[in-house]
Amino acid sequence: MGERQTHPRPAVLLVAVLTAVLAAGTATWADDPERTAEREVAALKDALDHERIRRGLESVAAQLRGRDAGLADALASRTARLSMRFTREHAGAELRDVAAELLADEIRAGRIQARDLPVDLKTYKRFSETTRFAVLDPARVPATTSAYEPPVEEGFSPEARALDTASSHSLVSVDDYIADRLTGAVVERLVEGGARVEVHHGQGPEALQSLVNRGFRVLGEVRPPNGSFEKVYLAQGPDSSMRYVVTGAHGSDRVFQLEALLRHGRHDGRRVLTGQVLRFGDPETNRDRTYEDARRGLAASELAVEKVLVGFRSEVHREMERRAAAQKKFEGLREVFGDHAHEGLLRALEREAGEATGARRERIERVREGLAGKRVPEALFRLEPGEVFRSSVQVQRLEAYEIALRRLRQENPGILALERALPDGKEFPMAAGVDWNRHEVGWEANHGRFVMYEYLYTGRDGKLHSLKVVGNYYGDAMGEVVRALLDSGARHVGYLGTAGGIGTGGAADVRVGDLHIPSRVYAPDGSVAGPGVTNAMVDMVDSRAMDPAFRDRLLNGSRVANVRSPLEETAGWLRESRARGVNAVEVELSHVVDAIARHDPAGGRARLHAALIVSDVPGTDETLERMNPERRRLTFSRTLDVFLEALGVGEVHFVERPAEALRFRPRMADRRMERAYELAEGLVGGEPGRRSLVRDNVALVLAEGLSGAALDRADPTRPRLEDLPLGEADRERIRRELSGPLENRDVLRRLEAANAVFSRLARALPDDGGRRRLALAGDLAEGRFGASSDLVVAVEGGPRVLESVRARAEALNARRPEGGVRIEVIGADAPPARAARIEVGDGLDSTRRPGYLTDLYADVLVEARGVRLYTDWAARPVVEYPSRIPPGLAERERAPRAREALPRAPRDGVIETLGRRVARLGGDALRGPPSADRGEARRRAEEARRRALERARRVRGRP
Repeated sequence: MGERQTHPRPAVLLVAVLTAVLAAGTATWADDPERTAEREVAALKDALDHERIRRGLESVAAQLRGRDAGLADALASRTARLSMRFTREHAGAELRDVAAELLADEIRAGRIQARDLPVDLKTYKRFSETTRFAVLDPARVPATTSAYEPPVEEGFSPEARALDTASSHSLVSVDDYIADRLTGAVVERLVEGGARVEVHHGQGPEALQSLVNRGFRVLGEVRPPNGSFEKVYLAQGPDSSMRYVVTGAHGSDRVFQLEALLRHGRHDGRRVLTGQVLRFGDPETNRDRTYEDARRGLAASELAVEKVLVGFRSEVHREMERRAAAQKKFEGLREVFGDHAHEGLLRALEREAGEATGARRERIERVREGLAGKRVPEALFRLEPGEVFRSSVQVQRLEAYEIALRRLRQENPGILALERALPDGKEFPMAAGVDWNRHEVGWEANHGRFVMYEYLYTGRDGKLHSLKVVGNYYGDAMGEVVRALLDSGARHVGYLGTAGGIGTGGAADVRVGDLHIPSRVYAPDGSVAGPGVTNAMVDMVDSRAMDPAFRDRLLNGSRVANVRSPLEETAGWLRESRARGVNAVEVELSHVVDAIARHDPAGGRARLHAALIVSDVPGTDETLERMNPERRRLTFSRTLDVFLEALGVGEVHFVERPAEALRFRPRMADRRMERAYELAEGLVGGEPGRRSLVRDNVALVLAEGLSGAALDRADPTRPRLEDLPLGEADRERIRRELSGPLENRDVLRRLEAANAVFSRLARALPDDGGRRRLALAGDLAEGRFGASSDLVVAVEGGPRVLESVRARAEALNARRPEGGVRIEVIGADAPPARAARIEVGDGLDSTRRPGYLTDLYADVLVEARGVRLYTDWAARPVVEYPSRIPPGLAERERAPRAREALPRAPRDGVIETLGRRVARLGGDALRGPPSADRGEARRRAEEARRRALERARRVRGRP
């Protein structure tokens, strides 16, 4: 019997056809870059939403536990079972509404009301502002490809591979620690999708420029809860593959920390594979840039680098404002009621009661009797004002006194003495008419990647001095910043940081908020760091003089270990450290003492004053991922007392706030320059704050090209370029400025394009044994670069070298887009011989770092006119005109930056600033380094560039 034949049924055929269609559709999706990107973004957003809602609800449950454990358990159990469907439906909802839906049964039963669900401000902000995916502002993404090409290595570094990811850890939850810094969603996508992840040295601009140069499309950024340092981007390559990018690395230790986060990250028991990892960047170039950023910021300061406090920049500033205000209020009460203000207030109440009758008299006497029994104000007002400023205890007492009088005034209206004490009903008057609307304590000096606060204070010698407060940097980057401080003249360095308290007897003898004064610091390899450097604070702190409530929190002479990442702190590491007698662990201090040990100028080493506040206790429930900054607040204020005493900081002075107009233009020292600026603003138009760079360029041409009489005759309200008696060259220069884009952001975009073409020129030039040297001339070197400027490159060498460079420049010019930056190549001895020149070696530095010319231009503006140029966190251009001390533009005949300008002596408690030179008060203390020191700074910078060029050649395989 033959084999039976079978025929496919219609249903089977339909299934086969649908399968083929779906397969074809899948292939189309996979091959379509847009669809591939959409799917990855959608999956990432889902994972981020799920994580944000889950962690937000866990925070609500934790806060509920204190009042209703059963309700907290109910919310926690339902949170653990959240579905992705629920997440998608509630992705845009408020946290309280989400929690209320999960607890709907309990709310209907009346056990709780939705409005009572605890969502404090911190929880709300973490939920509403972080763990999200956001499209990147186009201004942050470079518009032009350049020759920037950092070296790249495959896989985790050997140090990261050596991390122990299997042992128990001193952190309660490694997953929470990672989620705060990268988000668990990113780890999930790396594990599930298998995409590659890049770890970049440097900040966002380096990573973004590298992506653009390689043809990647930046899709957006992930915003982690604690991502003030870590930056996470999602990009798509030219082959449609997805790429995660992690950066935000000042220094090698921060890169190691990023690697450690990725190494420890896990999802469903799986981890990121070493084959997924690419490491970008040259550690030495990154280290040099950190140093140069700090040096540039310090050089731009109007005040000398004398004494520096590193750490807690924002908190120190708030405390300085609080203390200075307390001192001024103390003095203000003295102005009203006499030297002993409390007794003066009692006498005023006594006189007022004597003039009153009946119930009013009884009320005034009752208020006086209540105040007369207060012993704290009795002792407080026998102090000098400076003693109030230096003591957090006295500041607190004055604040408590103010609160008490405020309450009395509210409860007893119409008592004149109380109205004199609190004229506005809220606060004591500040002496000498000091007003927060017109005055400030210190000011923020922002230089892009380097930010600090600066203060003027009277020292023990009765002279004016300056103090700078610099924020903390992670790990080895802190050493580069301290090196820049020392090279800039700092001779007293205070370091205030945080540490994990270990406790040689176990965690029981450690508390958050303890204060450690280290006497021995260990490097990451276990050796003693900074041989020969002592902590001057050890001999200066006397626990007997401290607030009794704080005295037992002090450990003077502690031993401090250093790690490159908290993720190294396993349970085994913790046991070994305790056995070695280590009291605390942190990340930066060993680099601080090493920098001081290496810096030994003729005048001797700088003095170090170091203290550490315990912020967490490894191996307990109070670890890094669960620390509460409020727990260290008392310690911080008491510790600042110690630092003010150690650094000799006396009264910190209020200074005049710059007038609104001075934010956008410098102070003028003469009528001629004032008229040039008024005329330039009329020609340029628009908002001065957004067009200040072009306005400055036009003003300088006008000031040089017109006589004083011609400037006075011109009408700045309706100026016409054709009517001005300018030479044709000057007229054409202004016409060129006015013909192009006028916004500051356009100038920075032009600089970015110039940097790209210059870096391509540098990369194209052959190595000729070091005989070729380049310099930048023209607008950039003169500090007049505008949105239509080109580059002028001066070349040292013979005719063959010059023609070789010129040929490559012309090849680049031939390919430039319409309106793009053109390169003009001239000989080193060619006109314009009078023009300023910037030596740049052979230009290879521009291939090692993005934004190279922007940094150079920022240096030129500071040197030439005292104007600061930088981009803020959102890549917006910021142009600052220092006005507390006059900028160099005010008097063109002077040396750059008006370094010899000093504030006047305090008049009525306020420092006045002038537009001209004023008397030296305090010798050289407030003056910057002389021109010889600036020459030395240039020599050091050139040496750093030379080393970078040598490294670049090695990376590119050159000898």
